[in-house]
Amino acid sequence: MKKYISVIIFIFITFSLHSQEIQKKYLKGNLTEKTQTIKEASGTDSVWLADKSINFIKENAKLLHDDRDFENFTITTIYSLPKEYVNSQSEKSKKQIMITFMNLYKLYDTSVNVDIAILTKVEQLRELIPTDEFADFLNNELQNFNLTNSRKPLFKSLVSALGTIGNNHSFKILYNLYETDNYKELKETVSSAMVNLIPASMDEVISIICSKNLLKINGFFEIIKKNDNIQQKNLSEIAENLLNETILLLSSSPDKKELIVSLQMDCLGILKASRWTRASNSMLKFFNAAKNEYKTGILNDEQFSSVIEALMIISPIEAVNPLIDLLGEYNNDVENNRKVSSNVVIAVINTLGALGDKTAFDILLSVTYLSYPEKVLSAAQSALAGLKW
Repeated sequence: MKKYISVIIFIFITFSLHSQEIQKKYLKGNLTEKTQTIKEASGTDSVWLADKSINFIKENAKLLHDDRDFENFTITTIYSLPKEYVNSQSEKSKKQIMITFMNLYKLYDTSVNVDIAILTKVEQLRELIPTDEFADFLNNELQNFNLTNSRKPLFKSLVSALGTIGNNHSFKILYNLYETDNYKELKETVSSAMVNLIPASMDEVISIICSKNLLKINGFFEIIKKNDNIQQKNLSEIAENLLNETILLLSSSPDKKELIVSLQMDCLGILKASRWTRASNSMLKFFNAAKNEYKTGILNDEQFSSVIEALMIISPIEAVNPLIDLLGEYNNDVENNRKVSSNVVIAVINTLGALGDKTAFDILLSVTYLSYPEKVLSAAQSALAGLKW
């Protein structure tokens, strides 16, 4: 036991002496030696060095910021800043770290490397330090950014950081950049950051979806669909609003009906996949519009059948009566020798059967008395058998 305690004491003393040597080396060293010490340090030594280095930078940045060795020292300090050091600080001190970063960013406005280091570290520490003020600062930086070839890496880092810590104002700035031709080769960088901010910017997103500009809406929706990181809740809310908008777009842009129908089918697919019953009223509204679209040949049999199936999933309680009424129309058409689509009728019958509401009994029974094809009659009989009494 004594031997074990002696070993522990020996290790502790050795560790303490090693730490003292690192601290002495740092304090006595020039900027290059200080920088190397930071690179080699680990554990508690990193925390001690971080504290000393941050304070050293704050005290000397204005005087030495144009010195290459001091710049390298600053970059190394920022990249090496450990989470343990930040966690050990008070809320006031954490805020001061962000102020220091902001001041350094302004001071090194011609140094891409320092600014990229700051942006990278803020992204890494975003859950530990307050970033709201810095985000507002970066919003202004991005709006006034002078894009040159040498500053493209900084632009990408700035956009990436805003995609992580930004706000709804950041979203609007990024969207405006995306819409301009000056950033064509960087559109993917901008759109990725923009989509990350959707949860905090739903009012702005819905404003775009309801802008009545079909090409703008479609372009924005394409970005959203391709991004796997967007939350299902946000995606469903966007799809619901866009579905409502397509009804108006079809009236104002009849020459773009194929594109509008494509948007409608995409929205339905999203709402069905998420079983977004919050869109019940919107779905009923769209169902009425879709009936007219089908009658006028804008929707084909397959598309209208998918609308019927979506009605059951998104608006299961309210779907029964509209489907009963629709089947009544088809029964009347058959009685008067007007042509109806067997596939669409079967979609209505199967949906009523799946819903199982017994109020559909009379209309389903009447199908079996009419001159429908055998596959329709068989579907009606199966639906009748599935009703819940």
